[in-house]
Amino acid sequence: MSKGEWITLLVVAMCTAFALGVAIGGLRTRGAEMVAEGPGAGSESRLRRSEEVRALLAARRSLRSDLASKDRKILELETELAELREKSFAPLGPGQKKWQDARRRWARKEKVWKKIFQWRDKAARQEGLEELAALLQSNDAEDLLVGWSTLYRAREYVPGPEKFKPQFLRAVKHEDPAVRLAALECGGLFCSGDEIRDIVFSLARDPSPWVRRKMVDRLVWYRRQPGERSEEAASLYNELLQDEDAGVKDRARYVVVLRGSDAEAENMLMELSRDPASAGVVQKWASRASRISERLAQRLVELYDEQPGGYGALEWTKRKLSDDAKPIASGLCMRILRDSIEPEERRQVLDALERVGDSSVVPELMTIAASEDAEGIEEELARTIERLQRIANQPR
Repeated sequence: MSKGEWITLLVVAMCTAFALGVAIGGLRTRGAEMVAEGPGAGSESRLRRSEEVRALLAARRSLRSDLASKDRKILELETELAELREKSFAPLGPGQKKWQDARRRWARKEKVWKKIFQWRDKAARQEGLEELAALLQSNDAEDLLVGWSTLYRAREYVPGPEKFKPQFLRAVKHEDPAVRLAALECGGLFCSGDEIRDIVFSLARDPSPWVRRKMVDRLVWYRRQPGERSEEAASLYNELLQDEDAGVKDRARYVVVLRGSDAEAENMLMELSRDPASAGVVQKWASRASRISERLAQRLVELYDEQPGGYGALEWTKRKLSDDAKPIASGLCMRILRDSIEPEERRQVLDALERVGDSSVVPELMTIAASEDAEGIEEELARTIERLQRIANQPR
């Protein structure tokens, strides 16, 4: 070996010996420390960790208890807040109070109803039936409203409802009109048709306009039934047509248009049309009539000329028109189509023309389609012409 190689080998040996010495010294030092600590050092460490774990578990239990306490407090505060809302410092308006009372009654009704509907839980069902009976026997208006509305809903699930007939006969004479009406809805459960009719005839002269208004639809049905009592129903209905309360009178008139014969509806609309203030009402109600005659169509056109009302005044053209009323309706539509400059209004008029189905206007529509007047309604105009031509080609 050369001298340089010997020197390199010596340096490597010295470095290795130094590293081994350091490692052995470290092990001796750690061993001495362990001897000095003694055999209980590991146990103390484990004990310290165990105490820390117990402390954390205790803290968690405490937090859970605090959270549960806070949840209970939140519920208490929410309950108090609800009570404060019920006893609102600011006086409730009529609409708010009415809504709040209705919501409270609905909640009570749902509670009783759910018990009655419990077929498997006989105890709960029996409890619900007993609560219902107590409500119907009460003299309190709120209890009675809840009771009768619940009975009406649960009528198929209440055994022997005829036992409540005495309560029913008292309820239809109760001082609260809402109770009278709510009880009447259940009358068919334990009264004959003649008994119900007598009660309706009596309520048609009820002091409450609300009750009289509700009897209008029932009287319409009774006056259509054969027999002597139909004349009595018609007489009572005529009284409502002249009722001092505007709401009752308007309802009676409207139902004549809606459910009366074609002649009755026409006569009612013609009579109302004599009052200039009723022009809008006549046009609106005419859109619900089952049939529009020539005479009525002509009067509706006159009302439009007196008080132009836009497309809303043309709704009646969508009803069933007599053959001699169709030219009158289509004539009004064509006049509006020519005079109007609003594309949307003209589109709606074209829709009305399709419903009227008078194909005699096709030539004039084709003239409009070929002119500048068709701007903005080209597609709708072409569609209307096509459909009216199809109607003209149908076999009669």
